[in-house]
Amino acid sequence: MKAKTLAVLGRLHGDESGQYLIEYAPLALWIACGAVTAMGSLGLSLNAAYMSVDRAKSGQPLGASHMVNLPRKTSCSKVARPPGY
Repeated sequence: MKAKTLAVLGRLHGDESGQYLIEYAPLALWIACGAVTAMGSLGLSLNAAYMSVDRAKSGQPLGASHMVNLPRKTSCSKVARPPGY
């Protein structure tokens, strides 16, 4: 049993077919992480560009992305108001 195990281990020790996989796996991992990060940043940039085009087409000022057109408050006493208003 011991001789058979040593023979298998000797063959595996001389076999270098998986060496490139071990060397390039961390490199592929770094490239994949960089690509995911770059795509996330690119997506945010494209979203901002499309939003600015949409705002320009609708007539809103370019810096008014946080402003929402809400109805104005009225001083009429007949308006139903939520509790604590």
